Amino acid sequence: MFQVIVQFTLKDNIVDNITFRQLYHGGINYRTEEEDQVIIGLREQHEQLINYLVGKDIRESVSDLYTPGEIVREDVDVFTGATLRSGKFISAIRDGLNRGVYRY
Repeated sequence: MFQVIVQFTLKDNIVDNITFRQLYHGGINYRTEEEDQVIIGLREQHEQLINYLVGKDIRESVSDLYTPGEIVREDVDVFTGATLRSGKFISAIRDGLNRGVYRY
């Protein structure tokens, strides 16, 4: 199972900061992997995907994640392109928006 949890801050609906709280698949924690270059490369692609939102209006930019190939273009091949499950990121972001503010 692919598990994604993101943490982000908004200022006037603009994404100010976004990070992964959890990025986990197949028994591998992508956030903490330090040796496997494939996993490290995948983590970097996932980071490119969410960092795309920084500086953009959340109401308009989340839908761009439905086409991850338009956002992440570096070092994408058949294997890594198939792993960019942007729907998981969209769901994690919408979950964060729906749950509301955790801290002021």
